[in-house]
Amino acid sequence: MLFKPFFVFFISSVLIISSFAGTVLGAENFPTFPMSFWGVAFINNSPAPKGTIIRAYYGDTLAGETVVQDNGIYGYTEPTKQKLVVGSGEGVIIFTIQSPNINGGQETKGSNIQSYEKFESGVSVNKDFYFTILAPTTTTIPPASVGGGGGGGGYIPPTTTTTTTTTTKPQGEVKGATTENLTPEEKQQLLNQLIQQLQFLLTQLVKLGGTMPPGLEKYLAGISQIQTDKVSEIKRDLYLGLEGDDVKLLQNFLINQKKGPKAIILSSYGPTGYFGPVTQSALAEYQASVGIKPAIGYFGPITRNYLKSIGY
Repeated sequence: MLFKPFFVFFISSVLIISSFAGTVLGAENFPTFPMSFWGVAFINNSPAPKGTIIRAYYGDTLAGETVVQDNGIYGYTEPTKQKLVVGSGEGVIIFTIQSPNINGGQETKGSNIQSYEKFESGVSVNKDFYFTILAPTTTTIPPASVGGGGGGGGYIPPTTTTTTTTTTKPQGEVKGATTENLTPEEKQQLLNQLIQQLQFLLTQLVKLGGTMPPGLEKYLAGISQIQTDKVSEIKRDLYLGLEGDDVKLLQNFLINQKKGPKAIILSSYGPTGYFGPVTQSALAEYQASVGIKPAIGYFGPITRNYLKSIGY
C-alpha cells in the first residue's frame, strides 16, 4: 500500500522542518526594547536648573542619560519628545544628578537614593526625582597652648573639621546656586522666574482687595491671568503638553486650592501657561481630594461640571 510509506515520509519531513526551525530560532537573539523615564527633577525641593544631567546606572555601568530642560523637566510624555532612555541590564536602576552650580559640579546620588526596581522592556515610566544634596560647611577650631608650671607649653596648630548641613533658601531660588557663578542666560532665566512669581503675588493682592505699592503696576501690564473668567468656563479640554492662558487660569486655581504637595511645588514657580507633569499631578491631587473620578490629571467635562456646581 502506498498510504503507509507516504505517511512515514510526511511525518519525517515535519520533524526535520521543526528541528531546523527550532535550531534557527534558538540561535537568534531577538532585540530588547529600551525603557524610558519622563517627569521633573528636583534638588532640595526646587526644580533642577536647565543643563543639569540625569544619569541611570546598573551598579557602575552607565545605562542612559539626559539633560534637564526648563522648569526641571528632564523628559516629556509625548513619544516624539525627549525622555531618559535606559538600556537593558540586571538589577536595580540607580539615578544620579550633576549640575554645574551644585555640589561643586560633581556627579552625586544625593543623600536619598533615587532608584527603580528593575528593567522593563519597552515601558515608559512617569517618575519625578527628588534629590537631596547636603552642602559642606567648615568649622575652624582656634589655636590653644598646652603648658605646665611656669614654663612655656607646646603649641597646637589650628585644625579644621568638616560637617554637613542642608541649605535653606526662599522658594524659587535653586539651592546651592549663587548668582556670581551663573551665566548671563542662567541669570535671565532666574530673573524671568522671579518676575513670574512677583506677577502671581501681585495678582493675588489685587484679587484680595489689597493696595499695590507704587511703581509695581508695570509688572501687571498685559498679564492675561488678571481676569474674571471662571475655571469652569474654560472651553477646551486641558492635558499634558498644552499651553495657553487657560492653562494659567487652571494653574492659578490649583495653587489657590493647596490640595497637596504638588500644588505647593507648582506655586514655587507660579503659573507658567505650560501644562507639564507638575500641573498634571497637582490637578490629579485636587480631583482625588474632592472625589472626581478618574483622578488622572485630565481637565475635561467631568471636572468642568463639578467646578461649575460649586461656583468656580
